[in-house]
Formats: sequence, C-alpha cells, structure tokens
Amino acid sequence: DGNGERDLFYKLLTKFNDYQPEMVINSFPFLTGGYNENNELHKNFVPPGSFLDLCKLYKFLHEKECSEKYVKRKDYLYAVSGEDVKDYEAKKKLTKQNNTKLLKHAILEYFVKCLTLDEIVEYPTLAGKWAPSENKEIDRETGLAKDLTRLLFPDIPLNTGLKLYRKLLTKLRKQLKVLETLMSQNAWDEIEVKRITSKAFIKYMKGLKNENKDGSIKYPDDKLRNK
Repeated sequence: DGNGERDLFYKLLTKFNDYQPEMVINSFPFLTGGYNENNELHKNFVPPGSFLDLCKLYKFLHEKECSEKYVKRKDYLYAVSGEDVKDYEAKKKLTKQNNTKLLKHAILEYFVKCLTLDEIVEYPTLAGKWAPSENKEIDRETGLAKDLTRLLFPDIPLNTGLKLYRKLLTKLRKQLKVLETLMSQNAWDEIEVKRITSKAFIKYMKGLKNENKDGSIKYPDDKLRNK
C-alpha cells in the first residue's frame, strides 16, 4: 500500500529529525528536486518524492503537535500521562517538541525559498504546483497556505498577502503548464511530455493516449489531440 509506505516514511523522517535535524532539512532538495544550498537545481535528476511530500510531512507534524498534550511544571514541559516523569525525560520531550516546531518552520522556509526563486527563472520547480491553495483541504487542516503567506509577505496584512499568494501560484502554475489545468482546458497541444511527472503520467496515461481499448483513435477529428 503506497499510502502506508509514505506514512511510515514520514514517521521515520520525524524520528530521525529528533537526532539529526540538520541532515533531515538538508535532504529537502534531494526529496523534492528543488533548489540546493547554492540555489541551484540538480541536472538530470529524478527525485524520489515531490513537494507534495513536504505538504504531507507538514500535516503529519501538525497532527503530531495537536495529539500531544503538555502541561508546565517547574521549568520543563511534562507529557500528560497520569503520572509525573523524571526531569531528564521531560527535557528530552521538550527537545523533541522543539525539533518538531523547527522542522515545520524549515518546510515553510524551503517552500518560500523555492517559490521566490521560481518567480525569476524560466523553468520553475514544481513548488508552485504543490504549494496549497487557500482553503483547500490541507490548508483547512493545518493552515499551511496561510503560514506560507505570512512568511512570504511578513510586512503586510494577511488578507492582502493571500491575494499576492494566489497571484504568485497562478503565475507559476501557468508557467509550469500544470497538466490537469491543460487537460481541463482542452489545451492538448500545449502539453509537454518532458514536464509531466512520472506519477501524473501513470495517473493520466489513458487520457493522454487518446485511444480506445481496441487501439483505435478516440477522437479522430480533434486536431489538437492528434497534432
């Protein structure tokens, strides 16, 4: 089950983050195919994941935070478990909690970095495709779109920032020529196969082939689809 494997990956990555947070953060370019520390893209490299994984990891961390209840006692945060824990365990728990917050912020910072750089390049990354739109499912659950907006446009009111955020995503998605958008607009001649991700190619293979089950052309009179 692909979803089960992905969830396991997020759990392992979060666990690894408790001990090697820098290494986890530095893996973002490898995971997504985005910009590295030198603001460069790896050429001829197919990433094992995508920016969608950062969105889902952010959701996983958000749910993790919400599921853990803490109460203050002395100078530490104690997990509520019906009984007190030792100072050492409390400190360790606090450190892990802070690592979770730092990883969430690192995801936001990496998204912002890629979106900002994508604005000024000819061939942007897929950050613009997977950055969540306002009030879509992941934003309703985690506030990710709003958190990105606050970081992208820190000196202006949130509502104004969200307008700019929407414009930015629209611009990048148009530049990316997102497959789903072109398909819904019947703009088949504008689809560039080299820009289609492997996952999207598998998902929409039948639609892209323009063939019936017997191998005949599905829309023989559609010039755009047979170009």
